Amino acid sequence: MRGIWNTSPARLGLPGIVAGVLGSLMASSACATTYLYVGQPYTSVGYYDGTATPVSGPAPAPYGPAMRVTGSFTTNARLPANLGTLKNIGPTGLNLMNGWKFNDGLLSYADGNSALVPTISGGDPALGETSGASVSTDSLGNIVDYMFWPWAPKPPHAVGQKMDSLFLLGSQGQAGEGITNQIPCTQVVAAMGDFCGNASAAPGTQVTAFFLNVNPGKWSNFDPLPDSGQSIAGTASAAIGNVAANDGVNGVPGTVGSGGNAVVSPVGNWPNGISLDSATGAVMVAASVPAGSYSMAYQLCDSQSPLACVEVGAQVVVKPGTPPGPGGATPVPTLGEWGGIALSSLLALLGGARLRRRGVNT
Repeated sequence: MRGIWNTSPARLGLPGIVAGVLGSLMASSACATTYLYVGQPYTSVGYYDGTATPVSGPAPAPYGPAMRVTGSFTTNARLPANLGTLKNIGPTGLNLMNGWKFNDGLLSYADGNSALVPTISGGDPALGETSGASVSTDSLGNIVDYMFWPWAPKPPHAVGQKMDSLFLLGSQGQAGEGITNQIPCTQVVAAMGDFCGNASAAPGTQVTAFFLNVNPGKWSNFDPLPDSGQSIAGTASAAIGNVAANDGVNGVPGTVGSGGNAVVSPVGNWPNGISLDSATGAVMVAASVPAGSYSMAYQLCDSQSPLACVEVGAQVVVKPGTPPGPGGATPVPTLGEWGGIALSSLLALLGGARLRRRGVNT
């Protein structure tokens, strides 16, 4: 893999692998948005095994066919809508990403132990000036095309240093996922903050893993909001009608049930008598639940990518019920101050009328 930092996707240095293998609330939101990537299992990949000819098949050890790439990052609000070309949303661009992290099944990449490629400018008009954290979006701020490329360890780097990297490509050139493990750095670029701008995995180079999964994964995103509701002790009721109703899934309100875009399920052990109806999203409270405040959590998932999920909080306040009167009799409602005055006046009038009638009859 040569000239990584200054090449277009069509020239990312993996032509042999690709030839061997080929032969996913509203358009804007004030709340934080979580973007999740779920890759396909490593069941059919192309990789070097130390020879000049790439091999096609399951991922090489220590990776396995059940593994996959996962990743996530958050933004303070939804990504800008209608980014027609790849835009750098990383720290050297729009700087919109918070808490990014990726995992290839064995290695974890995060802002604490790795860095995203600062600049990729290969003169490709379709690529433009971008980085290892770039996306294009639709009218709802959903990711439709992307390039993510973390390297570990973080710079400064040195020639000969062993590097790990993971790249995710949407529709640009070699779409799919690439993994390099323990690739020697052959050139350090001072203008990029001593970033390793050239790494080699030439045929015959013994590396732990160097392969490409040509089946891209799916991006999902969530705009979750906590839920709250009330119930009365002694009365069975739905304290919350639908926990997903105020959540966003891929830019639109969450809907559950048949044909819905969301799947909800309880997280952990919920209090006795409080349950989540996964078919409707309702939080049900039994009549036996005593008065008090109860905090729970539920999982919100993309129905089109069931492994893409976030955790959301919910709170239910059960208020005391009205106790019966002595002996089980229903207490007589009390009148307010003005009700008492009106009743007294009425009784006085009735008493006066009775006296007058007695006077007439005597």
